[in-house]
Order: sequence, then structure tokens, then C-alpha cells
Amino acid sequence: MARSTFTAFLSPILPPHTVPTIRGAVSFSSSSTSSFSSSSSTQNDRASVLRRYAYAKGRPSLDDVERLSHGQAAKKRGTGSRNICHRLNEMERKEFDLAKKMGFVQLRGTGYRRERKGSPLANIHRQLCDALGRPCIEVHRGLGTDAVDEVVVDLSPYRPVGPVELDAAWEVCESLENELLLPARKSSATADDAAVVAAAAATPTVAEGALAEAAPVAETTIEEGKKDAVVLPALRAQWEQTRQSFEEDDWEKKPIWDLPVLSYVYDCTGDRGLAKKIAQEAHARLGKLKRKR
Repeated sequence: MARSTFTAFLSPILPPHTVPTIRGAVSFSSSSTSSFSSSSSTQNDRASVLRRYAYAKGRPSLDDVERLSHGQAAKKRGTGSRNICHRLNEMERKEFDLAKKMGFVQLRGTGYRRERKGSPLANIHRQLCDALGRPCIEVHRGLGTDAVDEVVVDLSPYRPVGPVELDAAWEVCESLENELLLPARKSSATADDAAVVAAAAATPTVAEGALAEAAPVAETTIEEGKKDAVVLPALRAQWEQTRQSFEEDDWEKKPIWDLPVLSYVYDCTGDRGLAKKIAQEAHARLGKLKRKR
């Protein structure tokens, strides 16, 4: 009778599986076993939540990101730095607001401003991506007549503690290279070859020399493909080396401006519309990856 009263008294306060039992009073049935497993599962879930929170300690709040963009001090100490420019001018503010909607930022060149000795737009966008836990994607629009656009995908806002956390992102970046960039290069090379052959046919006196020129172009394209196959895995190894150069505690607690860049660069030579397409696809595909923290 005393035991049942004791249980009834505790049950409104504690979950059923946490009510203590007197040794020998009850037998271990299947229901009691499931209660213990449920308790273990709850503890594991709690540990997982605490671990994710610990990893997120270095991330800024969205409010602090907005404050930095206006030149104000962040509420959380260490989020910004006097040596890193974040305050935006009116033109950069428009690009920043647009980047929030598109998932990537567009810069004129690298966005460098001489009077600020850096790129405020690139810096504040990286802070935003860190706050959201998503990769930082930048489109560097080339300047001048021979301008070349580039897409830079920085994966450091993932704050990768283990190598496995970069594997899925690497596969996405590599697939974009193979599906969008390499076909565009081959198409451009084919068009150049066709132009050379057409010019050779129209001018019989230089036909042999022109046709001889067409072959090295095709061979160079093939060699570029072989070079890419060698360079890309080396880049993945470089990511891992850079990741290991920082302690796990650094990836957890340091502000993003004090962490290295883990970048994958797409050179969009000859097609100015391709850079934006790659950036859109990178944002869409990388956004589907499971966010661990």
C-alpha cells in the first residue's frame, strides 16, 4: 500500500519510466525494458542537442549580422572585428538584400573597396551564411572587355569537425562541375574548331595550315579534362589539410572571420550567363543536404 501511494505521488511529476522501484518488488518485464531503452534514447537525444548547440557557439545571430552591416557593434563579443570591414554602403545594401532572397551574392570583381581595405559585402554575406549554417556562394562578375565570371563556393560556414561532413558537399560541387561547366567548355571548343575548319575551307591557300591548327585545340581540350581529373581530388585533400590545421574547438567557437576558407571555384570563361546558373544550382542542391548544426 505504501509503495502504490509513493508511486502515485511521484507520477504527476516524473515520466513513468523515471519512477523509482524497490528492488525485488517487481520483475523486469518487456514493458520495463522498453522504459529503460526510452530513457536511454532520451539521454542520447539530449546529448545530441547539447553537442549541436556547442558547435553553434561561434555562429553569430541574425540580429548581430544586421547590426554589423550598419556599422554598429554586435551584442555578442567577438562576432565582428575592427580589422574586418562589414559596414555596407547604399549600393552594397541593395546587393545584400538581393542575396538574402537568392541565396548567393553578386560582386563586382571581388567586391574590394580601397578605402575600406577589403570587401564589406563579401564579409557580411559570409557572416550571414554562418548564422544560417549554409555555404557561402559568391558570383565574381568580371570587369573589362575580357571579363571572366567566377563562382566561389565556400563551405567553411558548415564548420566541419570531421571529414565526412565535407564528403556530401564535395560530391555536389563536383557534380556541378561535370554537369554544367565541362559541357559548356566542350561546346565552346567545338564551336571554335568548327570556325577554324570553315575558315580553312573558304581559303584554300591556308587550308592545310588551318586544319593543322584545329587538331591541337581538340587535344588541348582533352588534356584540360585530364588535368581537371587530377586537380579536383587534390583540392579535396587540400580541404582536409586545411580543416585539420584547426582544432575541433576552433571550428566550434571561433567567429567565421577567423576561420579559413574552404572554396570550390568555377571558372566560367566564355559564358557570362553560366555563372549565375551554377550559383543557383549550388544553392538549391547544397541546401538539400542535412544540416548537422
